Order: sequence, then C-alpha cells, then structure tokens
Amino acid sequence: MNGYSHPTPQFSFGSPITPVIKRLIVANAIISALYLIGTLFAKDATLAVVKLFWLDSEQALLGGRIWQFATYTFLHDLYDPFHVLMNMILLWMFGRDLERVMGGRRFFGVYLACGIVGGICFSIFALAMGGGTCVGASGSVIGVLAIYALYYPNRQVIFLLFPIKVKYLAMFLIGMDLYMAILTSAGGSSKTAHLAHLGGAATGFLYVRFGPVLRDIGTALERNKTRKTQASEEEIRKKVDQLLQKIADQGISTLTRKEKTFLKNASKRYQKPPRQKMPL
Repeated sequence: MNGYSHPTPQFSFGSPITPVIKRLIVANAIISALYLIGTLFAKDATLAVVKLFWLDSEQALLGGRIWQFATYTFLHDLYDPFHVLMNMILLWMFGRDLERVMGGRRFFGVYLACGIVGGICFSIFALAMGGGTCVGASGSVIGVLAIYALYYPNRQVIFLLFPIKVKYLAMFLIGMDLYMAILTSAGGSSKTAHLAHLGGAATGFLYVRFGPVLRDIGTALERNKTRKTQASEEEIRKKVDQLLQKIADQGISTLTRKEKTFLKNASKRYQKPPRQKMPL
C-alpha cells in the first residue's frame, strides 16, 4: 500500500476540526434531527419529503432523480442511531487531516464523488435484484478512510477501544463489505448497502492512484488554453494595428464592411473591464 509516488502528507491526528468536516457533521446532525422531529409530528409528510432525497435505485437510474446519488449521503436510518454516529466519528477521525492536506474544496469534491459512485454501484446492483433504497454517508466515509490508509498506512488509531494501524482497519472494514456483498449476491440478506461502501472505497483508491496524473493533465490543458488565448489576442492586436494604419493612410471610407465590423467588435472587447473573480 506504499507504492505511490506522491509526497507523504504530514498528518497531525490530534488536530482541531476543520471547516468542511465541521459543516458536514453539523449538516448530518441537523438533517437527522429534522427527520426525527418530522417523523414524530408529521410522519407521512416527512416520509414523502425524504423519499425525494433518499436513494431509490429505480427512481435514480430510470426515473431521472439523479440528485439522489448525492442527497442520500446526508440521510441516515432513524432506527439505527449507531449508523450516523459511526459515520460521523470516522469522518472526524480521518477527514480533518485529509482536508488540511487536500484543501477544503478538493476534499469535499472527493468526499461527494465517493458517495455518488457508491450510490451508482448500489443502484445498479439493487436494480438487478429487483430494486431497493439506500441512505447514509458510509460510501463517502469509507472512501475517506481508503484515501487516508493509502496515504499513511502505518498510523495507529484507537478503534472501538483497540489500537490498530489504519491499513488494517481499512482492510478489515472493506473486506467485511466485500464478504457481505458476495453473500448478499448469493441470496443472503443484509440491511447494509455494502456495494455503496465498496464503490466509495474504489473511488478513494482511484483518486490516490490517478488523481495526480489527472491534475497534471488538467494543468497542461489549462496552460495550452492560455497559450492559445494569448496567441489569439496577439493576432487581434496586429489586425487592429493594420486597420488603424490603413485608416491613417487612406481614410476610414476605404474600410470594407467586414473590416469595420471587426474594429467595432475589437473595440468592445478591449473596452470591457476584466472579469473579477468573486471571493468564495
């Protein structure tokens, strides 16, 4: 698990909570609380709303409700408080340092991607088995754990009161998901969406394995685009200079309609103030 060329992140496991992790935990806690309160006072109405956002394999894949591939990660089983609690503990344990290393935007993007791919994997499998629904951030969280384990496999953590290296914890949890997924596909039953977990873990692995390559490609494409833009700007300036010289030598009446249109568009282009990026 150490055969990757990127630099080893410098983790500080006891570090304070980071902004994205805090927002994710707060969002999951608030949504769970609203779900519980709604169920107590308006069960039917609440369930109708929840059904719009949980992951229904048939609705998401065939019914056009593609947003469910993301929104289901913020819903959890009310009858299993351990579900949301465990997910948030694991997210807190392993997400803080990853966010610090990766940056908030990239971390959130990868977190969401793990959940989305996990949801797609679950939905394909569930639809093949007759359909099913899924809630929970486990796919995203297992993806975060997989990334952490690949970056820093030998860090030791306390899990359920026992010290264990992160790589062994990842192997154990992902291995259990794989075993249960095989068991379920062979006719067994399980309330857990193991395929969502495995899809999230696979996404985390692919990010670590190919993420730097994709970022390098993206950087090269951006540089190429910049060079092309600069070349185009230079050509426009040269053409403008030529037309202005023609006007000076022969008069504006000698310009063709096409040349006049070009000068008009160029004038608008250079008079327009550069677009300012809004702070995020």
